[in-house]
Amino acid sequence: MPNNDFKKKYRVVVMDMFDYGKSYDHSDYYTYEEALCMVKEVISTSISKSGKEGVEEWWLFGETAYILSINGAPPCPKFDDAEFVRQLCGVEEE
Repeated sequence: MPNNDFKKKYRVVVMDMFDYGKSYDHSDYYTYEEALCMVKEVISTSISKSGKEGVEEWWLFGETAYILSINGAPPCPKFDDAEFVRQLCGVEEE
């Protein structure tokens, strides 16, 4: 029986918010925490404004990312990308 301890267990997939539905595999990671850091970095780097303008910019032209469990890893907790963007831009939920 193969040992899966050294296989990467989480894949980050990036999606273009402008052309929603187009996505690509970014990279694979050993831990959920590593993958989550990359997801936050992908989202953060696609925003150049703050406030409501930053949120709108992200919705229209930014990138989002999500994490897939691979190689028998447990399911990933849900990450709320829109809430993360609102916090990043300093906008309270409406």
